Amino acid sequence: MHADIALALTAILALGIGAQLLSWHLRIPSIILLLGLGLLVGPVTGLLHIERLIPAKILNPAISMAVAVILFEGGLQLKLRDIAQVRGVVLRLISLGALSCWVLCSLGAMWILGLSTGLSILLGAILIVTGPTVIMPLMRHIRPTPPISSILKWEGIVTDPIGAVSAVLVFGVLMAKSPQLVAQTTALGILYTLVFGSLSGLLAAYILIFLEKRHWIPDFLENVVTLTLVFIAFTAANWFQHEAGLLSVTLMGIVLANQKQVHLDILEFEESLGTLLISVLFIMLAAQVKLSQLLQLDLWSVLFVLFLFVIVRPVSVFLSTMGSNLSWQQRLFISWMAPRGIVAAAVVSLFALKLQHAGVAGAEMLVPTVFLVIISTVLVYGLTAPFLALRLKLSDADPQGFLFIGAMAWCRELASLLQKEGFRVKLVDKNYRNVADARMMGLDAHYANGLSDYTIEQLDLAGIGRLLAVTPNNNANSLAVVLFSQLFPKSELYQLYSAAASLPNPHIPSPTLQGRSLFMDKMDYDALANCYERGSEFKRTELTEAFDYDAFQKHYQDRAIPLFVSPGKGKIIPVTVDHKMDYKPGYVLFSFIAVCGADETSTGEKPSANEDSSS
Repeated sequence: MHADIALALTAILALGIGAQLLSWHLRIPSIILLLGLGLLVGPVTGLLHIERLIPAKILNPAISMAVAVILFEGGLQLKLRDIAQVRGVVLRLISLGALSCWVLCSLGAMWILGLSTGLSILLGAILIVTGPTVIMPLMRHIRPTPPISSILKWEGIVTDPIGAVSAVLVFGVLMAKSPQLVAQTTALGILYTLVFGSLSGLLAAYILIFLEKRHWIPDFLENVVTLTLVFIAFTAANWFQHEAGLLSVTLMGIVLANQKQVHLDILEFEESLGTLLISVLFIMLAAQVKLSQLLQLDLWSVLFVLFLFVIVRPVSVFLSTMGSNLSWQQRLFISWMAPRGIVAAAVVSLFALKLQHAGVAGAEMLVPTVFLVIISTVLVYGLTAPFLALRLKLSDADPQGFLFIGAMAWCRELASLLQKEGFRVKLVDKNYRNVADARMMGLDAHYANGLSDYTIEQLDLAGIGRLLAVTPNNNANSLAVVLFSQLFPKSELYQLYSAAASLPNPHIPSPTLQGRSLFMDKMDYDALANCYERGSEFKRTELTEAFDYDAFQKHYQDRAIPLFVSPGKGKIIPVTVDHKMDYKPGYVLFSFIAVCGADETSTGEKPSANEDSSS
């Protein structure tokens, strides 16, 4: 028996991670494969019977705690600065938008599906939630113009606990033994959720900050202490009010993400754990669906899903964005992005089972309906949203901006020059002083590890189509190139090599170092940093018939090293070793005017330690 359980759990884990890998290669949302595999091994073939392997009294709390970790990880991604200009829109989406979605979904469930009033209201509450675990990968792929990604991310993560708690309150009303208890149950439920959910989340967050400020947590225990506090906050809130823990852990994550008192290095761990839990949960939840339930789906179920696409989401977004500065294109795109995800699946699986045991008529329709909504919304939005963003000109088919891995002094000046020219730039560095100095210059800089998958998920790359890995560490640059190859085409992955690369020919990129070699063959990282410290500077020059490239080089006595060329019309091309550039009159040339000697441009000294960055 124990061997069977171990085998089943291992198979679930292998299937989940395998689906994640395959979805990454196919560039499709992983939830599609996860749900498909779950349905295949569960109701379709009957190979996996979750209820036989794990008793419900163990499985349900385990699912709830896993969802708590996922919501905490989501809260860690919510930065208040990301929505500074659209805070009103976000607040209306998670309040007025959520309420209108609830009402319309409930009406649709009554009129189209024929469910009872109570079950319809419960289904409407469950469908308030969107799917941040689906939305964020889509946003990375589409890269829409700001602030669409931030709005959708905030809405998706914050509405998860709102929808779950609303469903709990409705469930409590349905299970109330007398009408007199309905108002009391609802009022106390809302009060207890807000009070105990907020208190436990805030307390856990500030306990962690208190411990970190006094360095009472060693580095190797930081992740496990954080995770323990998440579970304590979640369990404590749930002790007083069922599902208040979801609000607690989300709020805890938001507080930790926006505090500036201590640096917490927990993001990568939480991301990895969240991915693992999502992979396992989706397969397990889908496997629990009964084949008889799927066969109950009919044309009315399909019409209900269409009702969500055509009526519910557009109306909710329209009401929430009235009077905002969002363009009609942005509103239209947001109204076409509301996939459901893990929280909806987990909540409906829990409540439907209890309602069926209580003999509530029609409860058996909840699970297949929600899973149909999840599959349909993920497929439709996932396949059509990239095309819609291009048609609405909210994403750029040929983005010209630059992502710098590294934010040293010379890099900051170069990025500032490009930004003034109208090209979007973003810098990532692990050196906080570099990041702070970049922000003081008005640059979009992020204090993060450029080699982390978490960094990829967090960055808003709208308008950015190229990677420039420019740290002094060749290995870090090469790893960044490999990591970001999932976002940028190979032709737009560049790196600046160091003279310490020890390649047989330093001017020809090694096959294992996949980035295109930046700038001219005599300008590596060491030479550039060394010359910059001696007073070299970056220049912008417009080439004309009278002052062409030859005259330009003669004017600077061959000390000018071309870095970028702009042929106009918002285009810019990095100068690389492997491509001979044609400098025509009318082009704008961005160059580095070296004050060091020509013999120093290939073997300069290392930059000072406080400017060093290994991404």
